[in-house]
Amino acid sequence: MPRHSGKLGVLPRVAPDGSRLSDRIADTLLQEILSNLIAPGDALSESRLAARFGTSRAPVREALQRLERECVVAIIPRVGARAQAFTAQSANDLYDLRIALESHALRRSALSPEELEQLHRIVAEMERAARMHKIRDVVEYDLSFHEAVCRFSGNQRLVEAWLPLRRNAKALYFFMMSRIPVDVGALPQSHKAIIGALSTGDTEHAARLLTEHIEQTRSELVGLLGRDEERTVARSPGTV
Repeated sequence: MPRHSGKLGVLPRVAPDGSRLSDRIADTLLQEILSNLIAPGDALSESRLAARFGTSRAPVREALQRLERECVVAIIPRVGARAQAFTAQSANDLYDLRIALESHALRRSALSPEELEQLHRIVAEMERAARMHKIRDVVEYDLSFHEAVCRFSGNQRLVEAWLPLRRNAKALYFFMMSRIPVDVGALPQSHKAIIGALSTGDTEHAARLLTEHIEQTRSELVGLLGRDEERTVARSPGTV
């Protein structure tokens, strides 16, 4: 059974920040799956989740369908939804896709002075949050930077492909920070270097810097998940 903290109270269908109820339910469940409050194989009952979140079953069903598309929930006909582990391989695949989309976005971009200034403002806020040790804000600004890079490509389909990755990347980052030390103070500098390359028009160099930045996070995260999987196998009954 999922080990959550009980009913959350009725959630409004649209939050002040514009987020939909189904997305907020999905984000909550994703965090609980990553932190193992909901274990792989746990049943995710629509009716029980609806009661927990104080809503009808429709937004719960939408949330579970989103999580199925993101490969952290399996919906089995005549059985229902069950949680799946976020594996090292699935994290590796997610970061592969991020690198492909974001590096392509940079290579095709020709940023205006206003767009460069917007990136500078995001990094300035990231630096301020890092100095104040507001870790969650640092992550939000990091992802806002990467979203802006995708939007400035002018390719709406690319942005639509990237947005679901933002939710998973955010959850995975918070999961990683709960397990190992992460130097968020270094994040603004890596983003400044990307802006520096973009300001000279060297989009190829900017794409290389962005890839190195994402690769560092991927390496740490995939290593962490891989070690978790090895420990799980070692504890399994019948393991020699």
